[in-house]
Amino acid sequence: MQLRLRRPRLHSRILYLLSLSRSLLLGQAVESANLVIQGLDNAAVVEHVLPVIQKLTLGDWFTARVSACGLFAATYARLTDAASKATLRA
Repeated sequence: MQLRLRRPRLHSRILYLLSLSRSLLLGQAVESANLVIQGLDNAAVVEHVLPVIQKLTLGDWFTARVSACGLFAATYARLTDAASKATLRA
């Protein structure tokens, strides 16, 4: 089953959850986001998830960067083109 996501809702809600400072909630948010990533098609991962990870890596707090690390493996496994993989590694 492929999920269809509305971009503004995805970005705002997931970014909020992945930026929480509570470790238990943060861990659950990363797990949930990884489940969502598994349900997306490859194009949606590139369109929606890569920008979220890029924004999280630029966060001032370590919690956002830790979340980006938690999403990296699931996202990288879903990418098929070398350019997207290079973007994620950068």
